[in-house]
Amino acid sequence: MVRQIRQGEKRIVCPITGGQLVINLITHRVTIKKTVIELPDIEFRLLCVLARTPGQVIPHEKLLVRVWGEEYCWAINYVHVHMKRLRDMLNTGIGSGCYISNIRGKGYRLD
Repeated sequence: MVRQIRQGEKRIVCPITGGQLVINLITHRVTIKKTVIELPDIEFRLLCVLARTPGQVIPHEKLLVRVWGEEYCWAINYVHVHMKRLRDMLNTGIGSGCYISNIRGKGYRLD
């Protein structure tokens, strides 16, 4: 079943899919090649932000504000640390292929 979630003015179709990656916003479940990937809340939220605009670079600052909030605008290292963890989790057990690209000096992109 596909559901739509309203977020502000946008409608987000659930689940979000891209190739072998499926993100279910309702059940908080991520699967890659039919393998369930357990993600902590922060990593799940980072992935959701990226998944809403696949192929587009999301600046570090925008990720930080969307996931942690305005009060953490000084803590850019949070993004780097949790993004590394997210990339490692997505690549564990599924073979090669990274779904998230780091665009040096710009931000991250979901491929």
